[in-house]
Amino acid sequence: MSALQGTLNRTESGWKWSDGTAAEGVYDMTASWHYNFRCRTYGCGTTYIEVPLNTARQEPDLGWVWRGYCDKKYEDGLSGDHKGERVLRIDEEYAEGDIAGISDPEIKVSHIGHVRADGGKRAIPRVALVPASEWDAWSQANPIGVRWDKIDEAKIMEKARSLGYRG
Repeated sequence: MSALQGTLNRTESGWKWSDGTAAEGVYDMTASWHYNFRCRTYGCGTTYIEVPLNTARQEPDLGWVWRGYCDKKYEDGLSGDHKGERVLRIDEEYAEGDIAGISDPEIKVSHIGHVRADGGKRAIPRVALVPASEWDAWSQANPIGVRWDKIDEAKIMEKARSLGYRG
């Protein structure tokens, strides 16, 4: 992985400049930092990451979550990230198998309807519950980009320009 027109490169030992020097103040952008999904902890102390099923199905980086859900490796539930009363609305316009507007033969439901929040105005998304330990291990092993603190940006850009970056 590289950034800033190849002047900054990810190596096994971290981020380095194209001249081989260590890139101080440069960090991996992890999926946990990028996606920032809600966590759910149960009384037994087990924590799960709520990965919205629609996001897992559409984002290539999260394909492993979608496959795990389809293979019944992960439980599903309703996102807890919604305020207001939860209302089950029976809706004839949706066929069995539709969940929150997502129609997919891999998803089965035993009723026709949607759970909604905010007095029945918004559908509550269904989520895959991925154990936090599994999510964290994947996130750390698979950086998705580069990041740095705003305070370091000027010196990082100066170094990149000295190595040929023209942005």
